[in-house]
Amino acid sequence: MCITHIIARKITNIFSHMQARVKKNKKNHLFAIFIAKKDRDCLGIRTFCSIFAKQNVCMKLLMVILAVMTWTVKDKNTVTPSGTTPNGVAAEYSSSYQKGTVRNGDEAVLTLTGLGGRTVNGIDIYLHSNSSAGAGEIKVTADGKTVAAKEGTYKSWTGAYNSSSFRAVTVLSSSLPDVKELSISVKGTANSLYIEKYVITYQDLPPRTVTLMKGPDLYMTLTEPYRGEGVQLPVLPDTEEWRFAGWSEQHFWTIYTRPEIYYPALTYIPSCDVTLWAVYAYQPNVSTTYVTDLQTGEYLYVNSHHMTALSGVPSGGKMAYAAANPMDEEQYYTFTFASPDTAYITHSATHTPIGYSGTSLVAQPSPWLVHQNGEEVSFYTIYGRKKYALWLNVLYQTGDNTVYHAGMLEAQNFTGTPMRLMRPAVQAEAYTCHPEAEMDVENVPVRTHSPYILRLGNYELRIHDGIKELRL
Repeated sequence: MCITHIIARKITNIFSHMQARVKKNKKNHLFAIFIAKKDRDCLGIRTFCSIFAKQNVCMKLLMVILAVMTWTVKDKNTVTPSGTTPNGVAAEYSSSYQKGTVRNGDEAVLTLTGLGGRTVNGIDIYLHSNSSAGAGEIKVTADGKTVAAKEGTYKSWTGAYNSSSFRAVTVLSSSLPDVKELSISVKGTANSLYIEKYVITYQDLPPRTVTLMKGPDLYMTLTEPYRGEGVQLPVLPDTEEWRFAGWSEQHFWTIYTRPEIYYPALTYIPSCDVTLWAVYAYQPNVSTTYVTDLQTGEYLYVNSHHMTALSGVPSGGKMAYAAANPMDEEQYYTFTFASPDTAYITHSATHTPIGYSGTSLVAQPSPWLVHQNGEEVSFYTIYGRKKYALWLNVLYQTGDNTVYHAGMLEAQNFTGTPMRLMRPAVQAEAYTCHPEAEMDVENVPVRTHSPYILRLGNYELRIHDGIKELRL
């Protein structure tokens, strides 16, 4: 028997007559004790938690000792949880015969996923048999590796024959650290075995903490609701000269290559207690180059009359557009020219194809016909003997509301079209964790490596003759 079982038994004996309870006094001081029930060898204490306040100071003491989760067989393919089941854990159960019954040649398998690296301290299966000769094989697999096995009769496992009540068969009594997936198999080899439930003792893992720094100051501290859930990173306002770009595990003053950045729109799952630093990007001057030599590459698709650029992916048959300055990753598209007259369009950040169905924009590959007149470039299709072009500033009437989107617009005559392919020539960006400090970023030169490719995480930065292309 492992040390965690011994400790749990001692504590349970002390508190054997106590019930879980919470008391609240007039000063809103809380005191709570939670005691897990005893299940033969698999017993434990979930938490001992004391929360109290004194002189406007609140202290929380949390000590995780042991926890017990129980999975009771409900029917042939279902188990129900009880006890303390970790958040994120899912169970799959299957039996080749009927509810909880394994005859000679039958098998029942319980698989738990989402354990998230917890330590499993013990496994008991509650069984009985209608015959003292009921026998089987029990195997435990953790993350694809067999960690425990037991073969024999019900009587040899429990020391006695009993057909009227279920008795615990201890399958695992040693600790298994860092378990992500657990599988328990029971095979019948003689007569029948009947399974009531699976009782698993484990040590829960504390959630991880993310400390956020804004310049030299602590901004806030975030803690996961439970291990592996992650945290939502906040958005910070821009400063007069610096644009908030996201959060980084790196700390630096000024650099001119893009660091690995975690965006507030994404859930950040820390691998340990970690400190993240707010990263700001200097917003450099932008000049534009309209494309006349149509080559496969990454561009913005803009309406030059009001300098807006196509943005995002299709939704409801339409797309969005936004100001072309400043630019963001949502406005970059890869235009693949299969021939001078045909092209395919893909949203670079999400690899989503931009196509059409009739006169609606959809997320599917479609061959676009190309019309070019100098800097004027339009992408269109023919539907019902009419030409419909991908256009920005298309008016849609929805009830009393007039809204504008990117969409398909009938365009029999392309003369004087405002649509352009634009390639930005951008001054090399500067990044900092200290926008409050005075730094000379006005004279950052244009990058002229030819060619220069830098890969950081999911980002690929290509610089060729001063032209920067950022790919996600």
